[in-house]
Amino acid sequence: MMMILYLLFDAQLLIPFLCTVEWLFYCVTFSVILYLRYTDPNAHRPFKFPISISVLLFLITGTFLILPLFSQESRMSTILGLCWLPFGTLLYAVRYYFTKHCQRKRDIFSANI
Repeated sequence: MMMILYLLFDAQLLIPFLCTVEWLFYCVTFSVILYLRYTDPNAHRPFKFPISISVLLFLITGTFLILPLFSQESRMSTILGLCWLPFGTLLYAVRYYFTKHCQRKRDIFSANI
């Protein structure tokens, strides 16, 4: 999939495009840490760091995700990076469905023989 992107877009556009997706995943990760610390504070965790660091990292990654939208040069790559995720998710869901569906048909066919 990355080869298709590399063929369609210039490398100078592709690097910020992928950085947007990376910062989005970091932001989601820190938001989930905050959510779990709030909803289940007494759960056993093998590694635990102060909540202030989680809040700080969530704010920093959110800033790195939002700020490129205000820059004329990087606005398009940021929007493309955010729009590419649902497309990739849809592609994964279709592949997962057909893999499971075809596997089931192969199992039924081989059982009848």
